[in-house]
Amino acid sequence: MTDLPQNRPPDDRLGVTALVPAPGLARMGASGTELVVLGVMELAATLLGPLTLFGAPLLAGLVTGLFWALRDVDGGRFSPGKRLTGLMVVDAATGAPASPLQSLQRNGALVAAMLLAAVPGPFGWLGALCVVGIAVVEAVSAMVDPEGRRLGDHLAGTRTIRRARK
Repeated sequence: MTDLPQNRPPDDRLGVTALVPAPGLARMGASGTELVVLGVMELAATLLGPLTLFGAPLLAGLVTGLFWALRDVDGGRFSPGKRLTGLMVVDAATGAPASPLQSLQRNGALVAAMLLAAVPGPFGWLGALCVVGIAVVEAVSAMVDPEGRRLGDHLAGTRTIRRARK
């Protein structure tokens, strides 16, 4: 557990009193929840595709990419998985909720791969393989890092913590 810096008071609105690393099981639960949301979006796009001259899958890819890019803004306010499991993404140095730029930096590689996966044909398959590869690398990096930070966390200067219980 890392205490907040001296110059920053705890943010009671967000339930942050110390930077307690998120347990691996809670992180897996949050990711699983978000994969279910992603699956529902993709299923809806597949079912609606013929009705929209196959524009729905591309639109779903763009919406999914936007969701994934900004899901960690304001500590994960837009992330159903993090809300459900009581986790949040914060700036590693200050403990403040993640900014939009940090969220984009943290999830950028995965978003780029998801957008590529939305393209029909061989580029879509390449993108899908990239999504799986990036997800595996990120999961392994979070497991081996002493602070539980994945590569995206190091790039963005963030970390995932458990919200303090009130």
